[in-house]
Amino acid sequence: MRETRPDEKDGILEWVLPMRHSLCTRLRVKLVANDTKDHRGKCSIEVWAEDEYTDEVTEMAYCRGMLCQTDSRVIILWLGRSNTRTVHSRARARRVVEADGGKYTLAEALMGLVVSIASLFKVSTLELQAKDNGTGKLIDLYLRLGFTKRPQAPGEIVWMEAPVDLVTPISPASWLSGLMPESFDACTWMCDVLRRQQFKAALSEACKETVRWDLKWPASASVNVNLTPCYTGAFRSGDVTRVLLEAAVVGACEETLAWASANVRLDCEFCRLLWLGRHKSGAAHASVKGLCMYEVSSKIDKLADCEAVTSVTASIALLGVIAALAHRLGAKMFHVGVPDDESGRLADYFRGFSFVDTAGGPSDAMQPPSRGDAPQLSALCSTVMKNCLPGAWEDKVPLGRLRALMEFTATPSSATLQSKCVSKPRRLRPASEAKEKPGVTAASPEDTKAPSSVQLASDAVLPSDSKKSVRGVGEAPLAPKEAQHELPQEFSSTLAQTSTVAAHTEADSPEGSPTQCIAQLQFQSPLARLKAHTAASPSLVKASNRLSLTCTDQAAGETLSQKRSKGTSANDTSGPLKELHNRRRRLLLS
Repeated sequence: MRETRPDEKDGILEWVLPMRHSLCTRLRVKLVANDTKDHRGKCSIEVWAEDEYTDEVTEMAYCRGMLCQTDSRVIILWLGRSNTRTVHSRARARRVVEADGGKYTLAEALMGLVVSIASLFKVSTLELQAKDNGTGKLIDLYLRLGFTKRPQAPGEIVWMEAPVDLVTPISPASWLSGLMPESFDACTWMCDVLRRQQFKAALSEACKETVRWDLKWPASASVNVNLTPCYTGAFRSGDVTRVLLEAAVVGACEETLAWASANVRLDCEFCRLLWLGRHKSGAAHASVKGLCMYEVSSKIDKLADCEAVTSVTASIALLGVIAALAHRLGAKMFHVGVPDDESGRLADYFRGFSFVDTAGGPSDAMQPPSRGDAPQLSALCSTVMKNCLPGAWEDKVPLGRLRALMEFTATPSSATLQSKCVSKPRRLRPASEAKEKPGVTAASPEDTKAPSSVQLASDAVLPSDSKKSVRGVGEAPLAPKEAQHELPQEFSSTLAQTSTVAAHTEADSPEGSPTQCIAQLQFQSPLARLKAHTAASPSLVKASNRLSLTCTDQAAGETLSQKRSKGTSANDTSGPLKELHNRRRRLLLS
């Protein structure tokens, strides 16, 4: 049985393997990956052999190694017990661990386990310092295990090294297979941890102060970029899931000429533009508004205006800065809600920078809802960056260390983006889900117009070759007499044709299809069968309404005759007669 407690967010993995041994009852392994100043990374490997009896845990032996994957080597930092202690007296010099046909001590087996784990990181060399007390016994022990001495200066501690393949067999293979999951990829895990830590370090460095660079135009103006991280936990204890981006063109007197703000969702990989113009929902300053003075490095979808082919305005340049920051933070899509007027000029202007219409945009509960009539546009962050970011600003945008993320970002085609933005068609409700109301059928709105006569519509007549017996396949029994209604002749023939077609096509129809639903209505009354059939064949809606109207008139006439025979006034509309009149009125209004 293996217990695993991974914590990949902090670069820590820990495994525990319960076992039955004369010296220990469990093995515990801990991996800690950290980034270095030269960004090569290192990983600490710690192994404990512990004896647990009741509530007391005794440490028997301990080994720690440090590996550097780029140098392809692992160094044994300590072998004994933690806190620079020696091996426990119960396990000292006792060769009770069998591995590869030989017997080794518990400390030697733990060192072999550390080397076996290090071999998963593709390292080839093992190094250690033989801190001998002068007797030479420790050096002789390492020499028997396959180590060789390295050249040393007089008076220094002896360094020894050995190939990883020679030291790996001194640890039982069952220990490694019992501790490490089969799907564990050491190199991929360490690469992901280092990239995540480098990302956090670069983001933390960029959020410390405002990034600023000067501009040639306007005179004495500059660009200010601010990044504000948002944490999930209190007191900045959680992970960064959102980053607020702000970019502004500031004039000589610290006056904001243009300003852009956006919110990047790191967990959802998208960026949403909050405002483009100036603070307090204002437009860009008149001195920079509409002037294309910043040259763009590359354009994918060129605009029709020849002056805007290679240059953009200050506001669009800030939009490129926001897109570049979002792209370096890992966002893939850039969403914009355009508060345009009825002319649509502003939306068309954004479409010129490869923005396309979307159906609603992303779901973000923390953002205020946008206007329902405002166009929602989207584009790839990489595309917006290439179309809007000036070439002279590209190297000055912060988070330059994360530029490698742009090379691994997928860039789907515009056709794929268009297909994702198209809204899904509305699903029609089947007849089984429609609420049954007296005199109302499951029909489309355009077919519910009241007919002028009770004649069957010509487009509802089925082909003549389908006129067969109603009791076709399976000889389904007819509905009880109390459930049958007296119908006109033209409706009876249509019902017979409909039931015959449903009976012959039931076996070839998939489960839940309209045809099979019609076939299952042979046990119902003719009026109910015709009402349900109108859901599959909207052309019979008018006929169904006329049939309901006819049945209502017949029932009203029968009720009126009964009331006259009883001596009741014909103008009395209370009771069943009133209900029939109301039903006929609803049918006429429908």
